Amino acid sequence: PKPSSAASDVYKRQALACAILISSLAFAQNNPTGSMANMMDSKAFDDSFGKLPTNITSDSLTFNAKDRVFSYVGNVQVTQGDMRLTSKTLEGTYSEKNELLKLVAKGDVFISKQDIQATGQIASYDAVAAIVTLTENPQLQQKESILRADKIKIFLNENRSQAEGDVRVTFVNSKDGNPGMPS
Repeated sequence: PKPSSAASDVYKRQALACAILISSLAFAQNNPTGSMANMMDSKAFDDSFGKLPTNITSDSLTFNAKDRVFSYVGNVQVTQGDMRLTSKTLEGTYSEKNELLKLVAKGDVFISKQDIQATGQIASYDAVAAIVTLTENPQLQQKESILRADKIKIFLNENRSQAEGDVRVTFVNSKDGNPGMPS
């Protein structure tokens, strides 16, 4: 049976939320100090984002309209253009206005776009605060440069990122002399 209009709107919002999570990790951040917040190539975020279809596949989907929650379980794959997210689960909550509140990918999380990759056991997106948080062995990599920490936060509205606890950064200059740096 064809999903209702309200259910269709929720699925569209879920897809958009997944795309936001992915894009936030590939969002080019400009920081003139050259610190870790200026580690990504601005080509990673282009005009095609949000205009391409978002596809989500998993072994199962549970949707509870009353509690306003959804959960994709098993072999979760989200794609939009050249952006990709894989995880064991992807859960989310949304408001009465069908606006995303929170999205959490858990279990062997892998996010990629072009030459940027993010991994960890948990990636969460707080839509209200516009913050993506990577935890449990998070790592961001662009080309050969790598950022590792106990927790990596990306503040989307502030165009900055923050690494906390046992921060380790490896910068590797590319052949053109520019560092290929993770955010």
